[in-house]
Amino acid sequence: TYGRGFWILDDITPIQQMTPQALEGPVHLFEPRPAYRFQSREGRASQPGDPAAGQNPTQGASINFRLGNDFSGPVTVRIETVGGQLVRELPVRSAGPGLNRVHWNLRWTSSSTPRLRTPALEHSHVDVPSSGWRPAPDGGAVRPIALPGRYRVRLVAGMEERTAILEVLQDPDSRATMADMQAQLDLQFELREMSDSTAALIDRIEWTRKGILDLEERIGGAQPYSDVVAAGEQLEEALIELEMRLFDLRLSGGSARQDTIRWPRQLWAKIASLAGYSSGTDDPPTDQMGEISTIYRDQLAAALSRWAELAEGDLARFNRLLAAQGLPPIISE
Repeated sequence: TYGRGFWILDDITPIQQMTPQALEGPVHLFEPRPAYRFQSREGRASQPGDPAAGQNPTQGASINFRLGNDFSGPVTVRIETVGGQLVRELPVRSAGPGLNRVHWNLRWTSSSTPRLRTPALEHSHVDVPSSGWRPAPDGGAVRPIALPGRYRVRLVAGMEERTAILEVLQDPDSRATMADMQAQLDLQFELREMSDSTAALIDRIEWTRKGILDLEERIGGAQPYSDVVAAGEQLEEALIELEMRLFDLRLSGGSARQDTIRWPRQLWAKIASLAGYSSGTDDPPTDQMGEISTIYRDQLAAALSRWAELAEGDLARFNRLLAAQGLPPIISE
């Protein structure tokens, strides 16, 4: 029989702070222990299959709180700078009476991701799911990592509110200065804003294209609407040309995502890629990273300008044509 074992309690903060005062009242927020801002690195077990090998704890900071037996109501945990700026709001989905724990991965709020509401081009077998949208098969969100320093944890449970200070510590193996890490964070914020703007533009184009496709399906090949169908097809071609600069519409997500190697990445995926390459260490961004970021910003500005031309020109004229035919307008949001 296996009569020995190793038991590791990764965070016994609630036990250490379990005073009579902590057990009183409807809500108690325990003081969080410091969290290390570790950089990702590959680990390797000394002996594969070693029964004594354990699992690393969830990376980041653990937030522990107690709710009274009679507590009921929504619970939110907010991470803020000491100056009050919101860094991240953590989801608390199943909090209940007794001890509760949520984890913060030390990331700021991530950028948004677009929802594709039209079928993939050149893949007639791939349809939009019943949810009404499909995820973008290539690219991803930008998730800036917080700098070492002090942060405020704000627990809001029903009508009760508690705060505590969390200290984020630099990776002991890192030799970067605070200025180095701040420069990297500044670039991540810039890329997050660019990613959000690109995703929002993709969403607007997708809603517009979906409106055109729905309209064509609704009116079919009825002769009185032949001019509407022709104008809609012309507008959709212009929209596809613009959207293809932002995201390759031929990507279906099928074949284990192998289609992502067939065509070059477009702007939304490129931004995510640059964010990943520039945040893998604590070092500041290189000059080349800054230059590429400027190129992407120029491409985004050109795409936004083109969208404005289409919205004020082709789309506006198309909606006037629809109105003349007694049809509802195409809404881009």
